[in-house]
Amino acid sequence: MATLVQSYGLQLVDRSGKDFDVQQLTASDVIALYFSAHWCPPCRGFTPLLKKFNDTLQSLGEQSLRIIFVSSDNSEKEMWQYMYESHGDWLALKYDCKELKDRLSRQFQVSGIPALIILDSLGRQAVKDARSEVMAAASASSTQILATLSGWKAAAGVAAQVDTSTQIPSGTSVRVRGLQGAPENNGLEGVVQSFDSSKRRYVVQIGERPLSLKAANLLQLLSLQVCRGEGEEPSEWIEAQVADFDDATGQYLCRLSKEADEVLPRDLRQPSQARLGVGAIVAVQGLQAGEWNEKNGKVTEFDEERQRYQVQVESGKALKIKPENIRLPGAWSLRLKVAMGTVMEERVKAMLGPSLKPEMKTMMQELGENFKFPEWKYRMNKLDSCSSEEASMFGGGAAFAPGGQSQGQASLTGTIPKQSLLHELVGIDRMEKVVKQLDKGTDINVLDCMGETPLFWAVSAEAVEYLVREGADIQHRNSICQCSAFYKFACQGSHKPLKALALHLRKAGVLEKYLDEPASITKRTPLHAAAHNGFLQTVKELLSMGADRDAQDYLGKTPLDLARDRGFNEAAPAQHGVALALLGCSALLDAFRL
Repeated sequence: MATLVQSYGLQLVDRSGKDFDVQQLTASDVIALYFSAHWCPPCRGFTPLLKKFNDTLQSLGEQSLRIIFVSSDNSEKEMWQYMYESHGDWLALKYDCKELKDRLSRQFQVSGIPALIILDSLGRQAVKDARSEVMAAASASSTQILATLSGWKAAAGVAAQVDTSTQIPSGTSVRVRGLQGAPENNGLEGVVQSFDSSKRRYVVQIGERPLSLKAANLLQLLSLQVCRGEGEEPSEWIEAQVADFDDATGQYLCRLSKEADEVLPRDLRQPSQARLGVGAIVAVQGLQAGEWNEKNGKVTEFDEERQRYQVQVESGKALKIKPENIRLPGAWSLRLKVAMGTVMEERVKAMLGPSLKPEMKTMMQELGENFKFPEWKYRMNKLDSCSSEEASMFGGGAAFAPGGQSQGQASLTGTIPKQSLLHELVGIDRMEKVVKQLDKGTDINVLDCMGETPLFWAVSAEAVEYLVREGADIQHRNSICQCSAFYKFACQGSHKPLKALALHLRKAGVLEKYLDEPASITKRTPLHAAAHNGFLQTVKELLSMGADRDAQDYLGKTPLDLARDRGFNEAAPAQHGVALALLGCSALLDAFRL
């Protein structure tokens, strides 16, 4: 394509105004001439769609579309203003090349703007109505956008060049995680068979059936080295394999190859704990050079002296990256941990208003486009991002409530869930409106995107009583981690709903089953979860019900051990302007001695 552009004599600049060397164009690039101007209302309507189209392609790792802006603005100043305000990272024909612009307009019979012309390798128009195709695809899905570009490549005679160096290799064992459309597949293990470049998905063989999955839903079960002990100079490094990822702690659960039953939690952000081997495919995150963030790369070495991984990204470029700036695709660190209290909506509004510190706003806005300030769109005390077996959605953090009166906790991982109005009403304890909603015919066991019924969102004993009386399924489990409402109440410290639900579980003859039921990976019981998070009243309730205080988790620790490990203080420091309050360790330990 460089030869083609040279043959036209096009003098190009990039968005920063620097001259662009056309030799950077490759045979795999699709050239699109965009005839437009800021003064043109239809152009101002179409340009955002074209930008979305191109940005989506780039976010999917597809860099081959090269848009060249051919301006019809009234001045060069207007052209640059248009580019700065509305365009993506596109090229442009220099404004003073008016003869070239007129020649291109005549050649491609551009009688009006906006016009988008896709060129083939001979310089002919390859697509009849590219503008309409962009409008249709940009209003549909990323899959449709990729399909549209694939069609353009075929029409233009462009050979797709797929960089396989940063793909998860065939034969890699993986665990499925984070699926919302088919959550029943979460937790299953399979083997990567191939990569479908047109869909940007991996074909994974799970048992006898293949699944087409994104990299973000695949956790590689890689071999790595872990330190058996603790400290900056470990005495022994041993071979292990990634078994799972704990969303609540940001640690990888590593199974020792020589001792199959032993599992160690290790933080890849700490090279003194664990190190990835050469060839591992990682996702880049948190770099100031933002163009590489959320892109995959391959580890080529570890720099012992500088404590950096060398990661090869697209086009063979090598980056020296700190361990905290990489993760395995399919594992996501908690962007924000805050603990929630059962508070009135108006009080939460005040806490989330303009007085909130800017850094907190930024962190929370990252959670999703629908989370706007100060607009109140979601009930903070019941945001659901359940993906950790240990903590359901409330696995850690500190109280987020006026006066430090903590009733529960939540860990926000970056996904704002979809739920019914009934879920939200139960979550803010508006039972009079819950009654009206049920009278309208809403199913009392309607599921949110995490597979949780409104019972999981209950914040009071009265809510539990009413929902159960109306037919709520007390034994239902969510679809992400197969946790029950009882386990969830224990994790979040909701002792009143927990106690109310326990009465109904006892009547059904199944309380013992749920009382000491461990999570499948961490092997932690509800008592472990409550003790780990410092919920004194919940610990007392569980012990009074007969919870096993000697139960051991995957590390061989009892609930009492976890309480000691946490070392709760009477007063915790403020963080991000939100008062944090935790129960005193002494009172918690005393509960186990009763």
